[in-house]
Amino acid sequence: MIEAAAEDIAVKHRLFRELDEVTPPHALLATNTSSLSITYIASVTKRPSQVLGLHFFNPAHVMKLVEVVRGLDTSEATLELAGEVCRRMGKLSIQVEECASFLVNRLLGRYASEALFMLQDQVIDPEGLDRAAFDFVMPMGPIALRDFTGIDIGHHVATFNHSEYGARFEPPALLGQMFERGWLGQKAGQGFYVYDPETRRPTGVNPQLAGLLERFPRSSEPFDVRRLFLPMINEALLVIQEHVARPGEIDLAMRAGLGMRRGPLQIAEDIGLAECLNLLEGYFLTHGERFRPAPLLKRLVWGRRTMVMG
Repeated sequence: MIEAAAEDIAVKHRLFRELDEVTPPHALLATNTSSLSITYIASVTKRPSQVLGLHFFNPAHVMKLVEVVRGLDTSEATLELAGEVCRRMGKLSIQVEECASFLVNRLLGRYASEALFMLQDQVIDPEGLDRAAFDFVMPMGPIALRDFTGIDIGHHVATFNHSEYGARFEPPALLGQMFERGWLGQKAGQGFYVYDPETRRPTGVNPQLAGLLERFPRSSEPFDVRRLFLPMINEALLVIQEHVARPGEIDLAMRAGLGMRRGPLQIAEDIGLAECLNLLEGYFLTHGERFRPAPLLKRLVWGRRTMVMG
């Protein structure tokens, strides 16, 4: 059984209590949550070893990736059977240990927030940032993606991740101010861009955005597209440290889930691990906790490694 109810823990608990009563004892109960705790959802059932996360990426009938998420009590047999179900569906399943936002959305969140910090600093405009990200590795720029998924959703996720992970996930003030103004993106007709009401296509940058950005201090820092991806790279190394996912599957998941042409570990190796550490240390001095280097990256550089998995 796979449920895809609203991302509300009260809704999930009510649903799983009912499912625990009406499904056969051998049934596996899977949640399509993108961030909520599998262990907490499973706690209201009498079969926590048979509860897991199956996070399908949107749109589920097109995207190949499924994150198979293990809760504290999820059994190996449950994971194996769930993986086989995914294979029969023609999906790519990546096993992930439970953590807030799991793997792909956790790494995406660091990249998406840094894009807004760069706008706040006024080192580049929305169109320029989207173009740079597209040219570098992404199928869609971070600002266009934020408008497409919804500023309200982005604000909710960023606030949740900040509560779970602390300072390095601090939400950009710009995101909250966009949310307060009701500039929710494509669905509202305006976000960072303005949209044609009939075609929903962007017609240009929101003309009111410039006035909002003037409230933030302008940085003299030159634009460097690598700054946009360094938080994602650093988070990937933290994920490896925490044994959230197999290192060899991280880039695979990011390519399949986000359409990246190169995953964060490949980007790190292309930039050079020593250069990544150097850049992170520099940004850490000017921007704080968002760029505190992962201990694993330091060890790799000290050990003269040029590859994360070499």
